[in-house]
Amino acid sequence: MSKRRNALLSLVLMAALLCGFAACDKGGDGETTTTTEAAAPVNGGGETTASPAQSGTVPSGTQTDPASSTGTQPSGVSDTAPSSTDGSTAQSAASSTATQTSATAAPTQAIPSTPAQVLAAYKTVMDQAKNEVKHFRKLDYQELPKDEVAFKSPVINAIFPVASALFTDKEKGMESSEYTDGIGDPIKLPVKDCPVGCMVTEPNAFQTAAGEQLADGNIKLTLIMKAEDNPEPPVDGTRTSPSKVGGMFEPMSKKNIDETIVNSAGVKAISSNLAYTLRYYDCKAVLVYNPKNQQIVSLDMFMKIHIQITDGKILGMTAEGEGKLYSIQNFDQFRYS
Repeated sequence: MSKRRNALLSLVLMAALLCGFAACDKGGDGETTTTTEAAAPVNGGGETTASPAQSGTVPSGTQTDPASSTGTQPSGVSDTAPSSTDGSTAQSAASSTATQTSATAAPTQAIPSTPAQVLAAYKTVMDQAKNEVKHFRKLDYQELPKDEVAFKSPVINAIFPVASALFTDKEKGMESSEYTDGIGDPIKLPVKDCPVGCMVTEPNAFQTAAGEQLADGNIKLTLIMKAEDNPEPPVDGTRTSPSKVGGMFEPMSKKNIDETIVNSAGVKAISSNLAYTLRYYDCKAVLVYNPKNQQIVSLDMFMKIHIQITDGKILGMTAEGEGKLYSIQNFDQFRYS
């Protein structure tokens, strides 16, 4: 996060601070399928979502995920198949380099089906990419669903949208050098700044994990994680994560937020006894790869964050309430040589 944004963040209320930091700190596809396998619930249960309203840890009255209850699904987030920037990221990537040519469908080619098989395939492809990818393109942006803001103070409700100005929206993301020029360092692939592409080892970390073969012979893996409160990211350069979400995605560090914002002199001057939770739910990874060479065609990462302030005051008014933030990352145009 830049110093300018740090200065700006210190001028807004806690609600906007949290979302603004999330945007600074810290994936769609429309392909046609031939053989589709239904997502396999982990642990044999029928769990298909982990939105805050269903988790049992969010107070009554909390709204459910906008994608399922309000009809205000953000452009980059989908509960079925995530949307991409310019149509299918898989399609654009497949045409960008010779190494992304369609895989010839082989009748004997095993398609990952169980959660354990899907996780193992995902880890194999991602770990290989960390060692072999020479170049890729990344689109990184955030969305703040304004109709999902529900604070008890009308002043905070009014100021909360200010955080939107701190975000990188989709249009700005497409102007960044990561998108226009691409990235030549595979260490910047998930898990960012770490030598491995996936640190999750337990299949039961996921709500659902499914594999399917696409019409062009490539394989698509879709993994949706169970909800996790305040997940911490791994330390740069390490191979293990203190949290499940951090072992696959890029969650913001609550510890970092507390140290740089909540406990800063500026925030303490206008607030008292602040307590909050960052719940990551329905975090989804969609990976399309060529099964003949285990090379990535596209990778889309979607994080949904439920930000809930459970106690404290700002300027003498209750700070209690909640808001939601969506973080989307699309990776494509992979080049391995």
